Amino acid sequence: MIFKAIIKFKILQNIILTLFFILIVSFPSFSQTTEKLVEQCAAKLGNAQYLRDFQVELEATGTDGETQVAKYSLVLSSNTQYRLMICNADDSQGNGLLELYDGRGLMGSNYSESTDKLYQSFDVQIRKTDVYHIFISFKDGEPGRAVAILAFVKRL
Repeated sequence: MIFKAIIKFKILQNIILTLFFILIVSFPSFSQTTEKLVEQCAAKLGNAQYLRDFQVELEATGTDGETQVAKYSLVLSSNTQYRLMICNADDSQGNGLLELYDGRGLMGSNYSESTDKLYQSFDVQIRKTDVYHIFISFKDGEPGRAVAILAFVKRL
């Protein structure tokens, strides 16, 4: 009787260890996938120089109707042209919407309301060193995963 209990315990222990190992091994794969997405997106920058990235994973719009938005603040330098680019993960349901705001309002977006089209990137000319805000969401409130990149284009 004790022998059977020990065998059952060992089997259970092996199952738990196997599941734990699978969890540990699969965990880094998400970050590697995200790193790969950053690399693939940065390769599309053309003549712009990568500065930093913003990795986003958002749930669908909630029952309250509030669209999920990731918000980042950063200081951008005067007399500089920047490029903002967004790349959706292959498994993303939504298409990334990228917007840049200053203290007065929207300065640029990868979405054109007049054509209802999303673009992968847009350039913006900054005339004043100040705090700017990047908002990332997904069109129509869908869930999604994406990487946005801020890149230096040129001094004006």
